[in-house]
Amino acid sequence: MESVLQSVAEAQLSEMAKQPWYIRWGISILGTFAALILILTSITEIAHIYGLLSLGFGFILFAFEGTALAKGFNWTFCGILVDLGDKATPLIRMVVYAALSVTIIVMKFSKIFVLLPAMSTCAAYFYLFLLNRETPSDEEPVVAKDEPEPFGDA
Repeated sequence: MESVLQSVAEAQLSEMAKQPWYIRWGISILGTFAALILILTSITEIAHIYGLLSLGFGFILFAFEGTALAKGFNWTFCGILVDLGDKATPLIRMVVYAALSVTIIVMKFSKIFVLLPAMSTCAAYFYLFLLNRETPSDEEPVVAKDEPEPFGDA
C-alpha cells in the first residue's frame, strides 16, 4: 500500500514538471482563456442553474489554470492558490472539467460552443494522463514464468 501512495505522490509532483514549457504554458493559457469566456458569458445567465454552474466552472478553471500562469511568473501573492493547483493531478482536473462540461451541456445544449475551450483543456489533460501512464513496466508480465501457479496443478 505504501508503494501505491508513494507512486501517486511522485506522479503529482512530476506529471506537469516533466512536460516541455510549451505544453505547460499552452494548457494554462487555454484554460485561462476558457475561464474568462465562461465567466463573461455566464454573468448574464446567473439566474439559472446552468448559469451558476458555468460561473463556478469558470472560477475553478481560473483557480487551476490561472495559478499555473502565476507560478510561471513567480507571483508570490497567488502562493496559496498555486499550492492548491499543484496538488490537482491531470486526472483529477480532467474528471472535474469533463463532469462540469457534460452537466452544463445537458442543462443547456447551446452552451456547447462556449464550453469548447474548456473541453479542449480537458482533452489536453487526458492526453497528458495517457502520456504519463506509458512506462516500460506496462509491457512486463504480471507473473513471471518461473513462479508457480497460485493454485497449483494438483
